[in-house]
Amino acid sequence: MLDKKSSPTTTPIKHLIITYKAALKLAWKVDKKVLSVITVANSLNGLLVLPSLYITKALIDTVLRAIIDHDLTNNLKFVSLYLFLEFLIFSAKSAFERLDWVFSDNLAKKVSVAIQISSLEKINKLSVKDAESPKIRNLFKKVYDQSGRRAWGMIMPVSYLPFLIFSIISSSVPILTSFSVFIIPVLVFALPEIFVGRKYSKREYEISTKQAHLWRVYTAYDEFISKGRYIYENKILGNTKKLIDNVSKLANKSFEEIFGLRLSFGKKRFAASLPLGVVNLVIKIWLYGQAIIGKITLGTAQMQLQAIGQLTGNISSLGRQVNEIYENYLYVHDYLRFIDLNEEDLSQGKKIETPFKSGVIFKNVWFKYPSSTNWILKGVNFEIEKNDNIAIVGSNGAGKTTLIKLLCGYYKPQKGKIIVNGKDIQQYSLGDYRTTLSALFQDFAQYPFSAKENIAYGDIRKFNNTKAIKKAAEMVDIDRFIESLPQKYDNPLDIEFEKGVEPSKGQWQRLGLARALFRDVEIFILDEPTSNVDPQAEEEIFEKIIKLAKDKIIFLTSHRFSTVRKADKILVLAKGKTIEYGTHEELMSQKGKYSETFNKQAIAYK
Repeated sequence: MLDKKSSPTTTPIKHLIITYKAALKLAWKVDKKVLSVITVANSLNGLLVLPSLYITKALIDTVLRAIIDHDLTNNLKFVSLYLFLEFLIFSAKSAFERLDWVFSDNLAKKVSVAIQISSLEKINKLSVKDAESPKIRNLFKKVYDQSGRRAWGMIMPVSYLPFLIFSIISSSVPILTSFSVFIIPVLVFALPEIFVGRKYSKREYEISTKQAHLWRVYTAYDEFISKGRYIYENKILGNTKKLIDNVSKLANKSFEEIFGLRLSFGKKRFAASLPLGVVNLVIKIWLYGQAIIGKITLGTAQMQLQAIGQLTGNISSLGRQVNEIYENYLYVHDYLRFIDLNEEDLSQGKKIETPFKSGVIFKNVWFKYPSSTNWILKGVNFEIEKNDNIAIVGSNGAGKTTLIKLLCGYYKPQKGKIIVNGKDIQQYSLGDYRTTLSALFQDFAQYPFSAKENIAYGDIRKFNNTKAIKKAAEMVDIDRFIESLPQKYDNPLDIEFEKGVEPSKGQWQRLGLARALFRDVEIFILDEPTSNVDPQAEEEIFEKIIKLAKDKIIFLTSHRFSTVRKADKILVLAKGKTIEYGTHEELMSQKGKYSETFNKQAIAYK
């Protein structure tokens, strides 16, 4: 879980160092050649400020001398030389700036993708308990959504700081060699704007953190409005305007708070910049005055003013960069916090033997979710032999899906044991243990890609095994549907793609079943696998699965008792407790809950 002590408390210098190092490290990892080009180009661009200043001085003084002396011939060649050098410097700076623009943009996009990919990898490496935590989901949402803008904010210092540093050094040289006294007031009065910006950056981060949940809700509304699968219901219900109104309210609520903050910052920043403006005005009056009385040349005065302008401008830019770095530090800090979260340990533990020598035992299993005080499972007990199948039945909320989650190792029971192939599953390496499982859950994935991919994702080790993919499709009678498509197994399964089709709910469920059966495992878990097909088709599919996986263990949850009765064993759950367990015949003879529900369903089908 998140560490409360990990909030940013370091000094501004450390903010800059941490972020700059993080940005450099990430940028170097993404593309070291591009980073090198950017750094060199911007450093050279900054160094060109110094010769540019001296050329400006020489040019002005030469032109004035030519006017005063009426000597155009000798001075014209110097003017031409200085103008040519000025042109070369301008061209070089222009080339470096364009080089930086192209390469920085490219690097920022690459870094953005790298952040998104690493974030997606991380959220899938966390335990289910952590991945479902609202705090971690908020953090993930903020990191993932901000990756594009923040990647640019990270790359900008990488590219811009070398220019600013060398530009400040270059513009300081003429001042320090002639009028070093100007440096002190320029530096002193440039600092207030930096401090104002730092306070603003911290406040904006706090607002963004507070609004993370709000933007998660915004995204949920956005999906219901924009996704094609919801358009039919939206049209019938006429609820689109209401959904859009909710989106608009959420967005405006966020924008108003940020706008108020930025308006306040703009006023304070303006006030902080006024003293520096006054200092610059005084220096200008003094320098031009010195030129008028002949103590310095006009070229020297102009060079000094340009140097001071460059220096103050670059210090202000540096201040903005420091604030930008501080702001990005806060987000980089979030990214680093997220990436540093403890991952689910998949390697620690024993290797599980296959094929199984024994079955599955739930021994007095109790469980409740981390955020709940209520027990979902209360002392569940049952045993199933290897090569047998079990059907789990019960009303909604009885604990069927929770039992399956525990079997998959997503959560650990607070009491009791789950024994698979003779050992507590907590003794096994989770990564190895899960290679023995295949599952089709109620909310199974419906990939909008090809029919082939929808099945092949069941076992990426056989991703390109077309023969095995077709066999899995035949198992659940979805092969004829796929063969009827324009591009057959390569056809997209989403009408929003070109030549795409939209399978029916029942067809999607068969595709999901094919994906589960494509994986060669010891335990098949089918959580309401056929709820969207008719009862007769469900019976046929289940009979085929039992036949095809006769040497495997099958866990099935279903509300249809006509299918359930074919299972070797039936577990009846009620409010998290095992109330009945046995074969169909045994449970019918007991005339308990199972028998009562079965008879009600049988009457309904007559």
